[in-house]
Amino acid sequence: MNSPSSSFLVFVTFNSSCAADFRFSVGASGEMAARGAKTAGRRFGKISTDVIRINVAGTRYYVVANAAAELGMAASSDDGATDCNVYWIDGPVPLERYLELRSYQKINHFPGMGEISRKDALARNIQRMRKENRREYNFYPGTWVLPADHGVLSQHTARLRRRRQRKTFIVKPHHGSMGNGIYLTQSPDAILPSEKAIVQEYLDKPFLLDGFKCDLRIYVLVTSCKPLRILVFKDGLVRLSTERYSPPSDFNLEQMCMHLTNYSINRHSASFDTDERDDRGSKRTLSSFMVWLHKTGHNVVELWAKIHVSCHYTSLEEPLRIYPLLSSGYHCENSNSGLSSYTPLLYCLPPRPFAKWEKPVFRDSRIRRSSRPHSPALGAGGQ
Repeated sequence: MNSPSSSFLVFVTFNSSCAADFRFSVGASGEMAARGAKTAGRRFGKISTDVIRINVAGTRYYVVANAAAELGMAASSDDGATDCNVYWIDGPVPLERYLELRSYQKINHFPGMGEISRKDALARNIQRMRKENRREYNFYPGTWVLPADHGVLSQHTARLRRRRQRKTFIVKPHHGSMGNGIYLTQSPDAILPSEKAIVQEYLDKPFLLDGFKCDLRIYVLVTSCKPLRILVFKDGLVRLSTERYSPPSDFNLEQMCMHLTNYSINRHSASFDTDERDDRGSKRTLSSFMVWLHKTGHNVVELWAKIHVSCHYTSLEEPLRIYPLLSSGYHCENSNSGLSSYTPLLYCLPPRPFAKWEKPVFRDSRIRRSSRPHSPALGAGGQ
């Protein structure tokens, strides 16, 4: 049957009480993808007695072909090939491309992924969900989508001034990635009304690992949209900032290597630690971090439960319920292709329920979340 595929990653940050704050974006590391592929190969062997052909013309990552080879697939780099079983594409997929798929072909994206992979669209979706069920969606920090919410943001900052409260806000471009264009401000009135960005309350009491901010990248695989089926990989990445954390002030707001954990930013720091041991360096394995949490008295089982809940609440199921247009897009695709199933390709993950997602999770006093990038990087240096 014709199926798009999906997987995503989660970022987590923590506060000193080890309560989880979940933020989303999409990305995958080659090392993690390769490790997962090897595990799957050992467990399942070849998927079928017939060779499955995967088209990798649409991806620049060698790890995709390597992982496919581990599973006994045959890779094709012919951009014009129309007889492959699986198509792996890095970027967005036009709806027409889904309609061209035959019943035996699968692709690594779902239609309408932009509704949760773009920062602005995801924020709007969660704001709508929050109105329907505020209790279940209390993990999300105060968020404003500019320019539309500029007036509401101004009202909020006016209330803060009356209460003599000073808050820090983090500003992110709508379509930004890898930390580009992000900045912190304690003067939100200075943000231009025409600026196309997401403004969020900055979490200024993060959990610190060796004195540094950190986030977790959780690899999530969505095997079906309806019914929704999500698999969470039990390993991932822990990314650390490269400057010891201090609460935001006039003196450090521009120190991005202190306030952001993005690998693409911190790797240029002279303080970036390249120690390759699992529990050392500026990039560590999630499994080693969980061992450390357990040894230091934290409830790892409860944390994983919260991660699973967080994955569910930003998964495809909720946007489908709230956005009939997105739902009809799936039905239209299936109808025109003579299909009746939503089951997608088992997508190799990193991010967040359509295509490959990585989900950033940040630990703070509440569970919160930000964005899910559309196509996570699959290179070993992409995290």
